[in-house]
Amino acid sequence: MRPFRGLIDLWFKPVRAEPVAAFRFSVGMIVFLDTLVSLIPDASDWFGIYGTCSPSQFELWRNGWSRWSLVPTHASEETIYLLLALLALSGLLVAIGLATRLAAVAMWALLVSFHVRHPDILNAGDTLLRCAAFYIMLMPAGAAWSIDNLIRLRLGWRVDGWIAPW
Repeated sequence: MRPFRGLIDLWFKPVRAEPVAAFRFSVGMIVFLDTLVSLIPDASDWFGIYGTCSPSQFELWRNGWSRWSLVPTHASEETIYLLLALLALSGLLVAIGLATRLAAVAMWALLVSFHVRHPDILNAGDTLLRCAAFYIMLMPAGAAWSIDNLIRLRLGWRVDGWIAPW
């Protein structure tokens, strides 16, 4: 009976919000900085029409039902840079905790989109980052150390620092 109780506690017992906020901040800043330092400087080489993964190669790769991308097949460089800017912005919004859930959904969807667009430039860290972004979407990640939390306090909502983990 004890292992079953431990499993129930893992999923439903309230936890402190601060470790979740630290995780949220870390992942958001990594996405923000990685986009600025790694993806944007080489965007035309990696994602452009004449880049290392041409639109025809991308079409062949993406033809499966399980592969989707918000990056259009024949996206112009302006579109690529705009989507990368949105990825960086969503990472920053997740880090500071403003519109956390919406920013986390955007961050995850854009990460998946760029990872599907050119899977040859990925490593295991990129996959872990995408998984972490998915978990942040499901967590009440804006419950502490966030602008969302400051707005809740300003509106007079009760905030005690304990959250349901999922």
